[in-house]
Amino acid sequence: MLHELKTWPKHFADVRAGIKTAELRLNDRNYQPGDVLVLREYDPEAAEYTGEVETRTITHVLEGEAWLQPGVVMLSMSGGERDASRT
Repeated sequence: MLHELKTWPKHFADVRAGIKTAELRLNDRNYQPGDVLVLREYDPEAAEYTGEVETRTITHVLEGEAWLQPGVVMLSMSGGERDASRT
C-alpha cells in the first residue's frame, strides 16, 4: 500500500540526509511492513507543499508498547540510502 504523508521541512531534511529512519504516526492507515511512504515536504508557514518528495519502505511497525500513546506507531523505514561515491 502507498501512503502519501505531509512532512515538515526539518523532519524532511533529516529523512533526506539519512539521519531520520523512523516515523511516529497515528495508526490511522493500518501501516504494515512493506508499505511505501511517500513523504512530501510541507511548509506550514506558507501552507503549501514545496514539491520535494522522498520515498521510503516500512520495514517494521512498533505498536502497543507501554511508552507509545494509544493509536500511535513507530514506523522504521528503509530506502533512499545515499550512494557513498557521491559524498
